[in-house]
Amino acid sequence: MRKQVLSFYSSQLSRNEFRAKPIEEIEAVKEYINETIKDEKLKRFLVNQLNDAQNKLLFSAVMRQLFPHNLIMYDIDAIPVLVMDNGRRKRYLGFFELKFKHAYTTKGLKLTVNWAQFETLYYLSRLLNRDLYYFVNVEWEEFYLFNASRVVPRSEVRGKGISRDRYAVIEKDFVVKMKPEEVVDTFKLLFKGVV
Repeated sequence: MRKQVLSFYSSQLSRNEFRAKPIEEIEAVKEYINETIKDEKLKRFLVNQLNDAQNKLLFSAVMRQLFPHNLIMYDIDAIPVLVMDNGRRKRYLGFFELKFKHAYTTKGLKLTVNWAQFETLYYLSRLLNRDLYYFVNVEWEEFYLFNASRVVPRSEVRGKGISRDRYAVIEKDFVVKMKPEEVVDTFKLLFKGVV
């Protein structure tokens, strides 16, 4: 039954719309992981990540069937919550959008992120009165952090082919740049008074 469900929803997905491998191909990757990785914890972690990816694609397929022409979907990658007093109090530290970028995309004095996502998450953070941060990993060599609520990006169409899209272009003057060894200290400053 599981394979029938996966096959049905896989047929609903378009590579161009989702820019992701179809669900059936993810199944093949999971089989490869199960056959080749010996560390059980790592294996479980990777398979769980792929299960989450499949579930997102399934959900997207359902939403696309319900709203085939006018639906855009976004998510927030992390919402760290500090639990205090044995769970009686909670402090929400903000929303975090986590990005991995290749070095060639971050050269120069500007950083780019998808415009439509940036705009949606910006308004969501304003609506909920919570800070929304982008944490950008550039090939593990350097990292960037910025508060989307406090930058004023320029909207610009960039890229070629499948990567052609509208981007929020942010001047790096408004972004914290970190070396790998500076990441923890930067977050300590961000959460000053909490950590």
